[in-house]
Amino acid sequence: MQDRKQFVHEAAGTLGDLLTLTYGMLAIGTVIAALGLMNTLAMSVAERTREVGALRAIGMDRSGIRRMIRLEAVTVAAFGTLLGLTGGLFGAWAVGSLANGAMPQSPWRRPGDRCSWCACSPPRSVRWPPPSRPAGPPP
Repeated sequence: MQDRKQFVHEAAGTLGDLLTLTYGMLAIGTVIAALGLMNTLAMSVAERTREVGALRAIGMDRSGIRRMIRLEAVTVAAFGTLLGLTGGLFGAWAVGSLANGAMPQSPWRRPGDRCSWCACSPPRSVRWPPPSRPAGPPP
């Protein structure tokens, strides 16, 4: 037979293990999402070779092309981070309210540390240095 304090301590230990597992799954999901974002941006750049060629033909310089691609990457990352944080914080609040006080609820503890690298990873997906020769016509 356990009193309330012992029961809460045991439940907190179990929830701590579950929280550790959840953090591990979150880390794996974050890596997969970052790879997916990089792949999406790389495919976007690869598929837009004609657009880039047309922009170069009408006078846009290489720095303008790079700036356009970086702006697209930052926009996609910003919206993804905003939606992910909103959904994650809501999910953390919902699960935390179901725990009924058995685990601390502080989703605002350090959200910037956990997602700040997301804002830096999309520009890295742009191929640098750019290819030295133009792409040929599609097959």
